[in-house]
Amino acid sequence: MDNVVSGLMEMGLSEREAKLYMAMLKAPDSTATDLQRLSGISRTKIYEILNRMAEHKLCVERQIGSVKRYTPVNPRLMVDLRKESMSRQLQQIDSLKEQLAEIYDQSQSGPISFGCVELLKSRDQIAERLKFLLENCSREELAFSKPPFVLTVESSDEDTQTGLKRIEVVRSVYEYGIALDAELWKAISRWHEAGEQQRFVPILPNKMFIFDSFYVILSIHDPARADSRATLLISDREVALAFRMLFEHVWNDGLTYDEYAPNSLRLAEEARTGRTVQEPNQSAARRDS
Repeated sequence: MDNVVSGLMEMGLSEREAKLYMAMLKAPDSTATDLQRLSGISRTKIYEILNRMAEHKLCVERQIGSVKRYTPVNPRLMVDLRKESMSRQLQQIDSLKEQLAEIYDQSQSGPISFGCVELLKSRDQIAERLKFLLENCSREELAFSKPPFVLTVESSDEDTQTGLKRIEVVRSVYEYGIALDAELWKAISRWHEAGEQQRFVPILPNKMFIFDSFYVILSIHDPARADSRATLLISDREVALAFRMLFEHVWNDGLTYDEYAPNSLRLAEEARTGRTVQEPNQSAARRDS
């Protein structure tokens, strides 16, 4: 008996509806008083529940004189009707699922903010924030630059010089573990001529920008997908100070532009292979000796 009532409840009936339906099956064509006694449902609730069951096609109500009698709908028909209703509900749920998923996907494609920390997940978002911060930076810009690069290197000499002159101090550390291609090296040389202070190291821990000792843009592994990266925008002076200390440590170990430029191919090969590459004149000197 309890299992049957539980089964009816899983089909969408309330506990009282399930008990009343079972009472009708046992005693068809009963009055409300009879059903109240058989089901144990209070008299104050039984008429409300019977009216709702009649509306939902769980029973048939017949008026005989001044007395109403109730008969259950055939269980086979009742179950088929409930299945049809549940099928419609499932279709509505599937439709709702797609609508909710679309809203969720749209929200995930945008930046996610945690107070002073913002998670940027698309290249467009990163480029937009970088552009804004570069345009509003006035005192100091520090950068760890490693491929792949977010900002295009295809800018005119005039634009480059104007941007660098507006900021008091611009310092960048470049990773040369992978040889810098000709196009990028041309841009780096142009930035050097425009006033950017530069250092070069074999490897950098990640990409990073620090603007005016307050804003930090940091490349990290995407927490949602292990095989991709995301970018954090942090707005906090103490955090910026910590990353500035890291920058200074790496900067002090780096090669200057004049030290790196004439040896760029050799240094990139050494970084790639882990072996020291001799200059041609060094090899000749050894043969002569």
